[in-house]
Amino acid sequence: MSDQNSDQITHDTAYNTVDRDDFRAMIEVGRYGERSDAFDGIIAATHDHF
Repeated sequence: MSDQNSDQITHDTAYNTVDRDDFRAMIEVGRYGERSDAFDGIIAATHDHF
């Protein structure tokens, strides 16, 4: 399969994941600098709701 359309896909940093069983990788401090702000609005709305 050709990857010629890959420049048309929006890549969000929210999808930069690690293996679900790799807890050490999940808590790496450096990952927080690459964190997506995609969920900030949802969290704020939840806070306002409750």
